[in-house]
Amino acid sequence: MDWLGNNVKTFKVKGITIIANRNNGMVIGLDREGEEVVDLLKSNLIEISSLSDNQKELYKVLEENDFLKSCYKEIKGIDSVYLHVNSACNLHCLGCYSYVENRNTRNELSFDEWKCVIDDLSLLGVKNIVISGGEPFLRKDLREICKYIKETVNGSLEVISNGTMNISDYEVVLPYIDALNISIDGYDDKTSFIRDKGIMKRVLDTVERLKEKIPIKLIVTLHKKNVPFMKEYENLAKKLGVFMSFSIFTVDFSEKIFEDYKFSEDDFVIVGDNITESENGTTILDTPTDVVGITYREGCGFGKKTISIAYNGDIYPCHMLHCQECKMGNIKHGRLKDIIDESDFEGNNILLDDIEECGICEYKNLCGGACRGRAYLFTGDMKKRDPYCLAAKRFYDNLFAQYTSI
Repeated sequence: MDWLGNNVKTFKVKGITIIANRNNGMVIGLDREGEEVVDLLKSNLIEISSLSDNQKELYKVLEENDFLKSCYKEIKGIDSVYLHVNSACNLHCLGCYSYVENRNTRNELSFDEWKCVIDDLSLLGVKNIVISGGEPFLRKDLREICKYIKETVNGSLEVISNGTMNISDYEVVLPYIDALNISIDGYDDKTSFIRDKGIMKRVLDTVERLKEKIPIKLIVTLHKKNVPFMKEYENLAKKLGVFMSFSIFTVDFSEKIFEDYKFSEDDFVIVGDNITESENGTTILDTPTDVVGITYREGCGFGKKTISIAYNGDIYPCHMLHCQECKMGNIKHGRLKDIIDESDFEGNNILLDDIEECGICEYKNLCGGACRGRAYLFTGDMKKRDPYCLAAKRFYDNLFAQYTSI
């Protein structure tokens, strides 16, 4: 007889009992009949023949989605990786983590060295790889890197670009990637906030010329100055016929140059409302709202489920924490699995209830404490509340208000 395994968690939000699968993140809201099924499963007293039709349907869903102990599959290891194949870039974006004075003259891993990294990622069973930079299309061997990844790793491969490269540079890489992510700043060809002025016309032309050849995903960096224009960005993506996500502008706001871009509490509320009301299913990357709807989360997974490898082989827990104090090691000094396993990175030991205010929040099992990297960059402490928490709470408040009104 099947029963609920330890990959299953039940909790309440707004009076609704929710059962969640810790492995795949799936959540199911239960009515009274559903609660009876779960109680019977917990006590191992369930008899399928005695269940109502609705309860049998729920049991089938639980069985098909690995909620039962006999179907439990423990999932460990790195799932997603950012590969920063270079630091060189042709733009000068405010707040870019790759922006340093000598970035266009730095020594980067060779193709053969990246092949060794990719071999290690294959051994780890990595399923999602994102190539970033700098501007990765400035590497003359980017095609070879992407080709080797697709031949070696059984997973998806996406590349992030600023959209200003020659079309021919993109076209030679497209056969080996699953999507092209293009970072944009303005919502038309005239606006700019944090990027070089006058580039948006070229970026939009790139999107128009490539969108029929490869799935295009626009990434908009969201900050105080462009929050009022979230709808305009959505309209742009709709007009172009491409996907779009927002990414929160995440920098050390103690630096004076960034002070005009820092969110206020009111801004976060606006963000939460706009994401809830989005007609296009727009999401915010690196937040609890990076998927449409709700899912179960035990944490952001930095350093455990995800890592980021810099142009020189330095390994970090995520793409936002490329700082010396968060460095986990360097790929030149050992095998990737050993470096990760032996790392003493402090974030690996942070539990959800260790995070400020999370222990008493009813949304904690859906939010997962949000982004530890952003919390660290905003506050200097990985156990502090992610400032995006305000937007996430607003998002869940709105979402559950809709659910409970049905």
